[in-house]
Amino acid sequence: MTCIVGLVNKGKVWIGGDSSVSSGNSQYPITAEKVFRVGEFLMGVAGTISTIQELKYVFKPPQYKGGDITKFMVAKFIPAIKKCLQDILSDDDPFGIVVALKNKLFSIDMGFSVCESSTDYDITGCGDDIARGVLFATPDLSPEKRITLALEAAEKFTCFVRKPFFIKKL
Repeated sequence: MTCIVGLVNKGKVWIGGDSSVSSGNSQYPITAEKVFRVGEFLMGVAGTISTIQELKYVFKPPQYKGGDITKFMVAKFIPAIKKCLQDILSDDDPFGIVVALKNKLFSIDMGFSVCESSTDYDITGCGDDIARGVLFATPDLSPEKRITLALEAAEKFTCFVRKPFFIKKL
């Protein structure tokens, strides 16, 4: 698994993630980044390597042309993700995605629900409660520092999160 942390600050969005995959109780470091840009979107993905690779290299997201951004995410973005992942995703492949579009942060779960965060942050993956507590407790730090501390705490207190961490800004 992994930990993906998204944060909104002063009209900008940051997403950070770790560099580990797991199978059962085993953990493997990887070089592939789980946080990446696809078109106008910044995405962080917790899930299988094939899910990450499909979304990073194959996914062709629809273009946002204005209007209700949540409606766009539900009506246009989700169907495009489902189509992209339909051949590789099975019912027992858990995943979570944190997506930034414009200055908004959304989370997508394995049921393809779209939720805009009611706080200035959102997290998916292992150690999410730990990371969420760090973000709650550090509102005065810089976005990069908050995300780094959240990922370090998830690494310290879970067995499925590992450095290096990658943080990108939209």
